[in-house]
Amino acid sequence: VGGIRNRLTNKNFYILFGLDVVFVFSSLLLSVLLRYEFIFPAELFYFVQPGPLITILL
Repeated sequence: VGGIRNRLTNKNFYILFGLDVVFVFSSLLLSVLLRYEFIFPAELFYFVQPGPLITILL
């Protein structure tokens, strides 16, 4: 229980958790924006394909 309490009072934990949440939401938003062609034209989607980038990051 003490480790959980230390983690909840640690500011670095909140900073890292916030960065993770921001990264997840931004990636979801980017994938949704790239999925629908009425926001971006289809040509832009072919230039910015997230597949190779994801394999490089993994």
